[in-house]
Amino acid sequence: MLNKFETPSLTKVNRQTQKAETTNTVARTIIESEASKREAKTARLRAARLKAEAERPIAPAVAKTRKASTSRG
Repeated sequence: MLNKFETPSLTKVNRQTQKAETTNTVARTIIESEASKREAKTARLRAARLKAEAERPIAPAVAKTRKASTSRG
């Protein structure tokens, strides 16, 4: 029987599970942080591209003319 000063020892399985859960939590936090940074950067770059496209004057498309082919012979 345990007295009030003793704590039950963690079994090897419990320690492994706890360590795996900690690693999982930390990894997911890092991945979510990187994803949010990437999405913010993408939104910022998209806004800058759309602004630059809006400020650029629209040039009419120039039709290319074909040169007459010469027959070799």
